[in-house]
Formats: sequence, C-alpha cells, structure tokens
Amino acid sequence: MDKFNSFSIANKVDTIKQCLPNLHSLGELLLPCFLRQLFTLTVLLSLLCLLVSYALAGSQAFTTLFHVNYIKMIPVFCWTWTFVIIFLHSFIQPIISVLTFLKGTLFTGTVVVTLLVGLKVQNPVTNDYKAIGDSFLMSTIALGGLMNVMPLMFSKLKQTRDEIIGFNVALFLGLTTCVILNILWYDIIEVSEIL
Repeated sequence: MDKFNSFSIANKVDTIKQCLPNLHSLGELLLPCFLRQLFTLTVLLSLLCLLVSYALAGSQAFTTLFHVNYIKMIPVFCWTWTFVIIFLHSFIQPIISVLTFLKGTLFTGTVVVTLLVGLKVQNPVTNDYKAIGDSFLMSTIALGGLMNVMPLMFSKLKQTRDEIIGFNVALFLGLTTCVILNILWYDIIEVSEIL
C-alpha cells in the first residue's frame, strides 16, 4: 500500500512543479534503495572525471596557445572558469549554446569533407579495428554532457504532452546523430592513417 501512496505523491502536479529534475531526484524517484546510492556515486564519479578531463584539456590548450608552464596554467584555468561560471552564468549561457552549435557544425563539416577526400583517394575498406578507441573523446564530449544537461533542459519545458514528446524526439535524434557521426569519425581515422 505504501508504494501506491508514494507513487500518487510523486505524481501530484504541485509536487512535480516544486521539484526541478536533476539526476539525484530522478534516481530517488525511480530506483530502489541500494541502486539509488550506486547511481548517485556513479553520477558523482562521472562528473568528477568529466571535470578533470575538461580542466586538463583546457589548460593544455591554453598552455600551447600562450607558451606558459603547464603546471602553472591548471589552477589559473580552473579558478578563472569557476569564477566565470558562478558569477556570469546567466550572461555566458546563451553564448555557450551558440558555441556548442558551432562546434557541432564544424565537426559535421569536418566529417563530410574528410569522407569526400576519402572517396577521391579511393580508400580501401578494411576490417581493422585498431582505431576504434580514437573516437572515445568525441563520444565523451558529445554524449557525456547529455546526462548533465538533459534535466536542466527538461525543467524549461511547459510540461505538456506535446512538449515532452517533442523533447524525447529531439533527444533521440540528437543521440542518433552522435552515433552516426561517431561511426563516420571512425572512417576518418582510417583515412588519415592511410594518408
């Protein structure tokens, strides 16, 4: 009987409107007891790994750009972007959306151009899977951020049936696009190894 009561409480309109979705609340609502803690731990470890990889990759890029010591650039990079994210969040959020769209467009253009070059050089098809891990970074960046952004995007919906269905369709199409680009990226790695 308690299951039905907790289920009806979770479905009340006021309760749903008060709780903005996040990964923790989704785990609390949808998973049994032991899996909640495991899911929360997995989310925290995933976020930690993602932030460490962004910090190392970003500081390495700025080190290469400005020719400074790598070890000194890591705290400068991390503290600068922490300040920007905390205090200028509302200002940079639209800029990040536009830059993300440009990044996806440039990546798609790179895939198309490289595949066209591969067709011109008549690249032989092989069954060699040694470069299959080379697309890991693209998968991590394209798909890894989805689980962090999806609850925030969901909270901005009007919570109508059409909006939620459209959101699900957009997620499916976005993930399908990432899978297709990942497969095509593998072909690019093969072309670049031959050239």
